[in-house]
Amino acid sequence: MIKTTLKKILQAILTFMLGIALANNSPDENNFLDLDIQEGQGSILLSWTIPDTISISEIRLFSKTSYNEDFTNFKLIEPKKRKYLDTSCVEKERYFYYLEISDLFGRTVSSDINHPTFGTCLQKESKMFIDGLDPGNLVSLFKIKQSQMIHSLIPDLQPNIILSLVDLFYRETLNDFAWIENIPLREFPNLENDFSAIHSYYNNFHFSDSIHIYKEYYQNQFLLFDKDWNALEKKIELKMINNLNYLNDQFSNNLDFIHSIDPIRIIQKRSIEENQYVSLLIIRENDISWEDLFLLNGDTYLDIIKPEESAQTQRIEMAIPVDWASATLVHRGEWIQNIQFIPELDQMSISLNNEYFVPKDNQIWKVEIPQPASIINEIHFANHLLQFEIMSQTNQFESYSLWHNDDIIFEWSPMLSAETIYTDTSITLFDKDSINIQWIRWRTQSDQDDWQDFEWIPINTIQETHLAKSPDGGQWEETQEFTLGKSNSTEALFESESLIPEIFVLYQNYPNPFNSKTRISFDLLENATVSLFIFDANGRIIDQFVESEYLQSGAYNFSWDATGHPTGIYFFTIQTMVNGFEPVTFSRKMIYLK
Repeated sequence: MIKTTLKKILQAILTFMLGIALANNSPDENNFLDLDIQEGQGSILLSWTIPDTISISEIRLFSKTSYNEDFTNFKLIEPKKRKYLDTSCVEKERYFYYLEISDLFGRTVSSDINHPTFGTCLQKESKMFIDGLDPGNLVSLFKIKQSQMIHSLIPDLQPNIILSLVDLFYRETLNDFAWIENIPLREFPNLENDFSAIHSYYNNFHFSDSIHIYKEYYQNQFLLFDKDWNALEKKIELKMINNLNYLNDQFSNNLDFIHSIDPIRIIQKRSIEENQYVSLLIIRENDISWEDLFLLNGDTYLDIIKPEESAQTQRIEMAIPVDWASATLVHRGEWIQNIQFIPELDQMSISLNNEYFVPKDNQIWKVEIPQPASIINEIHFANHLLQFEIMSQTNQFESYSLWHNDDIIFEWSPMLSAETIYTDTSITLFDKDSINIQWIRWRTQSDQDDWQDFEWIPINTIQETHLAKSPDGGQWEETQEFTLGKSNSTEALFESESLIPEIFVLYQNYPNPFNSKTRISFDLLENATVSLFIFDANGRIIDQFVESEYLQSGAYNFSWDATGHPTGIYFFTIQTMVNGFEPVTFSRKMIYLK
């Protein structure tokens, strides 16, 4: 009996408190909603604010053209909207507006019906009309007007180049290679004088002045009240000037990079049904010897055909055999690039920094992939032992995983630090699939538990592999310098190299490529114990000239006859040892074509 009485008392108290809460949160009929209005050419813009305590069911906006009329016509407005643009108004006509909102409990709150908001629909000025505007984005007005002004400033500049430039001026973020990734490479080197003129012009001219004259005509269409237009106009112009200055600072760096890399590179592999294709990027067309350019896989090679001049393309797509698991790009007898194909991916890309990634947002190639706060900076693999270095600098808690094929083999949470930290570790890998190339992936997990790949890295399980990003975070390169646990900078490499005596100079074989015989030469700078071997692409020794033989300083020449061996890539490797130092080893590649 007592428990029942207490229960009823508690229910009564809760009911009373809920009633108070609902009363406090219910619309107050004596507090009218503010309904703001802005007159515009051919339109009237309205805006309102609704308390967060109201759960909106329906918004009704009434209008009339005479104060003495009743409000009968209304439009239903989406509950989430707080602005409405009336474009059905008649020019030079005055309109009165009344806003009414119903909540989920059937109660109503409104603007003041006895003193309705009013404004006039102004006459349009047709001369201010601009075709192609995005009514939801004021930046589109800036872009159109700036494109017109650049065309007037430099009439000979191609329209597609102007559009690409203007797009860069308003990007939210720009990376260090925005020029190379967004401007056609055949045009970019010729833009220096034109861009210098553009940069100088806009740094001495308030571009927003040429936008401001469109304010009265367009601010309603962009759903912007007067103060909002002025603030956004200044913000957009500041972004444009900052981007201009940044692009100006990076122009020479981008130009230097273009001249520092090979004139053509493989940038993508994709599989479509039963066919396989690679895409190549033409970087410096005038430096390409097309008759000495081909793709190689084992004993098969494919000539790369120069595109017709009328094509005006910077990419070449060519079909390759479906059984190719890799492709080597050869130019003028030199091995430019060796690309391994990721078996489980129908589409994969390779950055100009030799990073493997899965393309997104229709950008199939990049100079470099976006770098997370922690990256793999160096890798060494031999005899199933994987050694790698992580470079990190972060002030956020993050976690990463290193995957071997489909298995997590290492998990990493870096220390918070404003300084760059280099950490090296070792893991034993088992060649469970017995294939030459296996893949490791550097990944992180999103808040939705989705795995994001930062980079795919191929490991040759047949022969010793040593790769380093040089400089730190830069391009992957084969190297024989071990800097695990410290920077790969020039200074660090110099410190390492200073401990190794200069013993020999190993020259590139001649001729290369060759179709039967080639000459291998080296200079021995001091007496040393020498070995000289020939390896195939699988790391197997197939020939040797000297083995652990003590030789006097001097010049040495050897002739190698490849008859009986398949077409493909081979390595000649010299190893020397002197005065108790560790052995010094160096290899070069050569190409045999029957």
